[in-house]
Formats: sequence, structure tokens, C-alpha cells
Amino acid sequence: ESLPIRRAAGLSVCLGLLLLARLDSIWFIFVFLSSLLIINGLKHLKLLAILSAGPFLTLFIYMAANQVFFGNWMPASGSAKSLGSEFLEINHLFLR
Repeated sequence: ESLPIRRAAGLSVCLGLLLLARLDSIWFIFVFLSSLLIINGLKHLKLLAILSAGPFLTLFIYMAANQVFFGNWMPASGSAKSLGSEFLEINHLFLR
């Protein structure tokens, strides 16, 4: 039995919000959508496209906003963490 399009769109929005809450949830979303594809095959491709649209658009808007406001496609927190030293994990940017 197939999900109605309205419920698939609601679940898509929830997956997008999950992605905003924690960026590493992209792996859960990937496994979830991949398992749906493996289980159902291509017979429910329209619903799979609807389900994947929310996280895709959310991630695109998030990355575009990072580019506009911070000049980097990646999250600002990840860039700040990568500035630390290998010894004692001190971020010298915040020591100035």
C-alpha cells in the first residue's frame, strides 16, 4: 500500500526539519530513503521523489545561506572546529 501524497509531503517536511536539527542526520535520511527504494523498487518513484525533496531543498537553502552570510558552503561551526590545533585542541581564533 502506498503513502498518500499529502502524508509523503508531511514526512518530507519532517525529514527536512530533522536535517536542520542535526546535520549528521543526513545519514539516517539517506539510509531511510535508500531502504524505501530497495524495498519498493521503482514502482513508487513519485513518492520517493516527494520524500527526498524536503531534505534536499532544506540542505540546499542551508548551504546557500552559509555561502551568502559566511562565504563558505560548509557550516560555520565545522569551519571553526577545523581551525583548532592538533595539540590540546585549542582554537587560536578565539584566543585573539
